[in-house]
Amino acid sequence: MKLVGVIGCGGKIGKNICRYLSKDYFVKGGQRHKPVELSDLDNFTWEELDIYDKGQLNEFCKGCDMIINCAGPAYVISRTIAESSANMGAVYLDVSDALAADSGFIEKMAQSGEYIIAAGYYPGLVGMLIRSLSEHFDTIESIRGISGGDEAFTAISCIDIALSGESGYAVSDSYWENGSFHRSDEKFRSDFCEAVGKKVYIKRFISNEIAVLLNEMNIGRLDWFDISENNGAGIAAMKYYSLRDKFDMNEVIGRLSESISKMNNDSRKEWNVLDITADGQKDDEYKSIHIRLELGGTYGITALAVAEAAKAAMEKERSKGIIWANTIIPFSAIENYKKIDDSFVFSYEEEFEI
Repeated sequence: MKLVGVIGCGGKIGKNICRYLSKDYFVKGGQRHKPVELSDLDNFTWEELDIYDKGQLNEFCKGCDMIINCAGPAYVISRTIAESSANMGAVYLDVSDALAADSGFIEKMAQSGEYIIAAGYYPGLVGMLIRSLSEHFDTIESIRGISGGDEAFTAISCIDIALSGESGYAVSDSYWENGSFHRSDEKFRSDFCEAVGKKVYIKRFISNEIAVLLNEMNIGRLDWFDISENNGAGIAAMKYYSLRDKFDMNEVIGRLSESISKMNNDSRKEWNVLDITADGQKDDEYKSIHIRLELGGTYGITALAVAEAAKAAMEKERSKGIIWANTIIPFSAIENYKKIDDSFVFSYEEEFEI
């Protein structure tokens, strides 16, 4: 069997990826501390790994057919792990899309290996669903999307939120129309959202992944909104800016984690909603497609999407360059997740104009 290295194997996403993939592959987990929850998993071994130790990182990647990066902050470490992966001859697969914003990496390393990015839920599976719309329309006149909810967050995820905003690759406070982005008068606000039936924080935001899809697909207009029930992650991301020039990254993560532990409410009911409406034409008929996902949190479906992308990548011919995971995540990932999460709600409805 092939060998998959999973960096960050003991995290909420990493440990589930290990469980999924160990059914079909040998899995080697890498992080500083032994993941006790995976100690009885078949086809799994753990290797102590400090991702900031280049020699240790190369040794971990050696012999692996694929390296999956679940560690972070992605905008700090993805490039280093991707380079070691390529140098050791492994396919690199990342939950995040940080590499797409690294022009220096693209110029230097993009043709030296295969790099699959944005392999999680959002980005990843969400992009796959948007891409799938092109199969059902000749012309897509408009897409309106809402994504978000309320989940416990970590220091690392907040740092990535801050750094993704600095990347200049995603587009905020804008909409897409007739082939270009346009600034909107709608700003970040707290307001009632009909799609979730409650008051939430709302922000226009077009992710890196969706921006790429807009340039590939013939979409007349797109309006996309990220929502959150509380703004704790945004507050923590702003706190990162006040810490980063004073302390090294480990100290920043520690101080942010302390602040976040006071914000996260253990009794909160986690939820996430994806709601997409697309209007257009097919065979000279007007129609609408409505896609909706309701989740009790995104860690589980993110892990499954990564595992599905990894399996698809293992089965295809090796190539070189950066590959968006939404091109290889199968639609069947939705059905596969329904089998393991009874609370997951998925609907896909078509309506023709009479």
